[in-house]
Amino acid sequence: MNFHWQNLNEDHRGKVKGWPHKGRAWLHFGTDVRRCIGVEWYLWRCSCALSFGVDEEGDFNIHVAFPPVSLWLSLSQVIPTTKSREISLRIHDWALWWTLWRDPMGGWSRSIPRWRQGCFNVLDVVLGRSRYSCEILSEHKVSIPMPEGPYPATLRLEKATWTRPRWFRQVIFRASVDMEIPIPHEGKGENSWDCGKDALHGLTCPAKTVEDAVAEVVRSVLRSRRRYDGNAMAQYPAPAA
Repeated sequence: MNFHWQNLNEDHRGKVKGWPHKGRAWLHFGTDVRRCIGVEWYLWRCSCALSFGVDEEGDFNIHVAFPPVSLWLSLSQVIPTTKSREISLRIHDWALWWTLWRDPMGGWSRSIPRWRQGCFNVLDVVLGRSRYSCEILSEHKVSIPMPEGPYPATLRLEKATWTRPRWFRQVIFRASVDMEIPIPHEGKGENSWDCGKDALHGLTCPAKTVEDAVAEVVRSVLRSRRRYDGNAMAQYPAPAA
């Protein structure tokens, strides 16, 4: 038998930065190194869930969550199968979600009976279904000033509205920014697909003026550079014309 564990409370460079409020552990047994019992935990979560299923590799998985703890248990190489199946019951976003023996990666389709996969939203029943609308107030060609030079972008000021038949209307003034030239920064480096260079291609943020929206784009990129480059004023080549 062999036991090992991992503290997942790490920064973007993979360095452990505190006590293991999230982590995972494995207990391997038998002659097959793939056969093991795995446990993963995450503290300070606010969701409720109960699910179990089997994946195409023959791993049996259980997930139990109740604030403030979320736990996953897996038994590897115990059930011979070539198909993933799941039974789950989850509560989040004021709704109850269920799945009955379906492929968890199979997506949603109108042909699926509601008893096999569905959702009951409490707010929709009590307050009525939410309706969303968006009004474009103005559109502008802008330059985003960065230390290495300006980046051209298209900026739209919008009025977004959410309404329910039996509740107050919610209105947010915001800006949507589409970069013509993405603004670069270092990638997170937490997974194989986000190592190396990354970039901001667009942004939606609360804003009532063009100035507020431009300032938020600059703040967002500088925050990413400070976090992932280690320096908000990291050097980058001037944007190509």
